[in-house]
Amino acid sequence: MLMNLRVFLSSPSDVADERNLARQVLQNLPKEHAFRGKVHIEEVSWDDPGAPVPLAAHLTPQEAINQERPKPSECDVVVVILWSRMGTPLPDEFRKPDGSAYRSGTEWEFVDAIESAEKAGKPIVWVYKRNEEIKIVARDLQREEKLRQADTVEAFFSEFHSKGGGSLQRSYLAYDSPNEFARLLEQHLRDQIAKRLEEVKLPLAQAETAALFESDPKSMKEPLWQGNPYRGLDPFGPEHTAIFFGRGLETDELVKRVRDDVRVLAVIGASGSGKSSLVAAGLLPRLAAGAVDGGAQWVQVRFTPAEQGDNSFRALAMALFSRLHGTKLSVDAMADRLSLEPAYIEEVARQALNGKPLPPSFYCSPISSRSCSRPGWPKRIAHLS
Repeated sequence: MLMNLRVFLSSPSDVADERNLARQVLQNLPKEHAFRGKVHIEEVSWDDPGAPVPLAAHLTPQEAINQERPKPSECDVVVVILWSRMGTPLPDEFRKPDGSAYRSGTEWEFVDAIESAEKAGKPIVWVYKRNEEIKIVARDLQREEKLRQADTVEAFFSEFHSKGGGSLQRSYLAYDSPNEFARLLEQHLRDQIAKRLEEVKLPLAQAETAALFESDPKSMKEPLWQGNPYRGLDPFGPEHTAIFFGRGLETDELVKRVRDDVRVLAVIGASGSGKSSLVAAGLLPRLAAGAVDGGAQWVQVRFTPAEQGDNSFRALAMALFSRLHGTKLSVDAMADRLSLEPAYIEEVARQALNGKPLPPSFYCSPISSRSCSRPGWPKRIAHLS
């Protein structure tokens, strides 16, 4: 029979980037030649994009999740990812075995998995901790909460040591960037799958595989890519993310700089060096997937200043026009007004955001920017030739 590996993803919102990269790993591993037709990986998480948890109003979120999803202790592998946040505190009725309160739902999931692992040897629990420095500015309105969350994470990991700060009593894996995490997780899962297949000696005939896939529609995955994956001299776009490889570390650095509130982010290089692909297939899809807090709701607009001749304002107006709601201006009229009245971009942005808040620090220069993204655009992503 097909081996099913149930993997529970546990993490707060600050590591959404890692969470999405983990999902890609879970989706791609069963398609590898060595595992194809032998293993099915089932993701278990409360925010699974394909099957979000229905949160009943009469239940606390944790109770609703527990009713609708297998608990961590009922899975084969539990992946806990932490950095700057521990997560949302649980209601008072949730208590640890020693009577103390859980720091968050993430800690509840960790304890549930660890207790089962210690008693029954299952699940395997992997804890990953991002090493990146946490930056909190004095003017941040959520500064106190962010500091509290960071302290809570440190308190959680302090319990991995024996009393007095001695030797480690529990293990965790440190990593420096989201792509390093994805590489570690992929290797750990690959080794775990190979070990299990070796233990159970699980050859699977093609006919059995087909029958199992027919009985389990969720197992019928679309192929990673259809058609020719080679782009030649053409750049990769957002639609090519699945086949865009080799720029993980550079993409991590761009995401980090956007998260760190860099005012202007310029990607500069020789013609043909891959600037367009890095921005379009690397950075922008990661932002759209929530790599930066709130990024999944951002509005992304891409344009090339010279695509409308020598009028870069018309290129910007063309790119923005389809995003606008209720505008009475034509593209040419909008371009003329943008060229004569730079502050007009704020009104255009408000229309494009369609009710989402516009940060007070908003500003975007259409002449110097080839790629601008984010609703409100408090930052600019400048992609220069």
